[in-house]
Amino acid sequence: MASLKFEHIYKVYEGGVKAVSDLNLEIKDNEFVVFVGPSGCGKSTTLRMIAGLEEITSGNLYIDDKIVNDVSPKDRDITMVFQNYALYQHMTVYDNIAFGLKMAKVPKDEIKKRIENAAEILGLTPYLSRKPKALSGGQRQRVALGRSIVREPKVFLLDEPLSNLDAKLRVSMRSEITKLHRRLKTTFVYVTHDQTEAMTMGTIIVVMRNGVVQQVDTPSNLYDHPANVFVASFLGSPQMNLFNAKLLKEGNKYVGVINKNDSTFKVHIHDNTIHQLISYSYIGKDIILGIRPEEIFEVNEDDEDAVPVIVDVIEKLGSEIICYTQIENTDIPLVVKLDGRKEVKEGDKIFVQFHTRHVHLFDKDNERRISGISSENYIKSKIDYDKGVVSFANVDIKLNEEDKNKVLPEFRGSHDILIKIPTNAFKLEKGKDDDLVLDAKIEIVEQSKEQSLLYVSLMHKKSYIAVKFNKGEYKEGEKIKLYIPLENITLYDENLKNRIVSRFEFISNTTKCLVKKNKKGLNEIIFGNFKLIGDLSLNEGEYNLFIPYDAFTPVNKRKEINKHQCMKFKCVNEDSLGDNTLLYANLDCFEDYICIKAGKDDTCFKRNKQTFNIDLNKIIFTKI
Repeated sequence: MASLKFEHIYKVYEGGVKAVSDLNLEIKDNEFVVFVGPSGCGKSTTLRMIAGLEEITSGNLYIDDKIVNDVSPKDRDITMVFQNYALYQHMTVYDNIAFGLKMAKVPKDEIKKRIENAAEILGLTPYLSRKPKALSGGQRQRVALGRSIVREPKVFLLDEPLSNLDAKLRVSMRSEITKLHRRLKTTFVYVTHDQTEAMTMGTIIVVMRNGVVQQVDTPSNLYDHPANVFVASFLGSPQMNLFNAKLLKEGNKYVGVINKNDSTFKVHIHDNTIHQLISYSYIGKDIILGIRPEEIFEVNEDDEDAVPVIVDVIEKLGSEIICYTQIENTDIPLVVKLDGRKEVKEGDKIFVQFHTRHVHLFDKDNERRISGISSENYIKSKIDYDKGVVSFANVDIKLNEEDKNKVLPEFRGSHDILIKIPTNAFKLEKGKDDDLVLDAKIEIVEQSKEQSLLYVSLMHKKSYIAVKFNKGEYKEGEKIKLYIPLENITLYDENLKNRIVSRFEFISNTTKCLVKKNKKGLNEIIFGNFKLIGDLSLNEGEYNLFIPYDAFTPVNKRKEINKHQCMKFKCVNEDSLGDNTLLYANLDCFEDYICIKAGKDDTCFKRNKQTFNIDLNKIIFTKI
């Protein structure tokens, strides 16, 4: 049995294409983890890096706390089931399953014992003497699984193993693989683009998009508390209704005013949803409002808050009907899920009501969830860099000198920021002396099969934060102390676009330079192998030159290069902040590495040197 840990894992292909970007994840022993996402999101690449079939560009992969980056696939004690069965057509089922064991020189008696055990688990005993062409698709897939089982590996890797099966076989094989996981009690890592497979099989689901992890959580929490618009729309069929809206307070009530063309419609927002806002500053602002089709139900015309809708298109699925409707007298579409026995036809007018406790709110710009976040909390805070303190909820976090040196330059003052704390980071008992302590009151308790999700208010604060514990007895109104390890706290800018503390300390980006005048009267700034030319009205002589990290603009097209105000060199490391990436380079003329603020798609993992335009107006010169 084994645990897996990804530590700042990157996979970048030739040309700088990022398949996986800054992956940080821990998979516990005996977990069934499913990676899910659209094609090209990096899920299969991640699986192949675990298997050792794909080289890791940067970062460390641990299996049982041992770094395995340079360990060959055969020595990792893992097995992989591929999308294609890859069976030997001329061999029997028995020989196909035994092939790997024979190559490993396992004794014949042991091979026979393992195959008989695996065949019994998979229901293959009657077929051991058959050849693959005499088997159905599901049976062939079970042979491929059997070949993995007999190796008794620490980790099972499964790369879309059911995609070649018909719908009925997929359903039965899903349950077979789930049962297999329970019997073997080992770690399974499964890759699929099918949300149904992910939701029904995984104990933990990792949702990926463009090589970046969007959310890691249980199936129920992913569905009920999606971290952003992508997760909300990717999971669920049909997908969540999403609207551009404005969050307003009308008297003692809160509403989301949906706008489309010249049409408006008001949706009541439950008080608990308002209390769970990460910031009350969203009231009065544009947001994205979402509600799942199954949280809209049919009511009578005279019921309170009944909404008339006109049915445009119907999809009859037997047990349910999907109705694509439009709110009467508006251009606002609404997808509704009704009971399959309901008599409804296109053109009918029906009346529906929203389950207001299950309305989802997202930030209009970054599309992150802003209310009821279950996988992570974002709490409004303030950083005072000079004092080395981050303050929130009457609590101060002291920054040590190393952390202060990692704070982005633009936040070295007094600024409003957000603190990210994962919901599972809270403890009820103190672990370390420097653990942060919060006085809290339990306001709402949500119980699931696996966990208790508590919404607690911090003393003197109206809004709630989410806390996740193992299932237990918790009472609303109870006062508790929460302890948070400092390493679980991340600082973000106010718009959640970037982390504001980098992985590495900032250095000065300073060197000595010589300034001359050329024939045109322009300044030539010479340092190392570089020369910049511009009209800066500097006297000739020696200067200390400081290039701020945001003075660099990476350029990839020749026509965009300013040939007199550019530098060309290769970066050797990077740190993904979110919307920006910090690039690091070692240049002979600088005492230490230099740091560059670039876009999120820029990367150091390019074969050739990269060109950077320099904003001369940002450079600071000090006469020597």
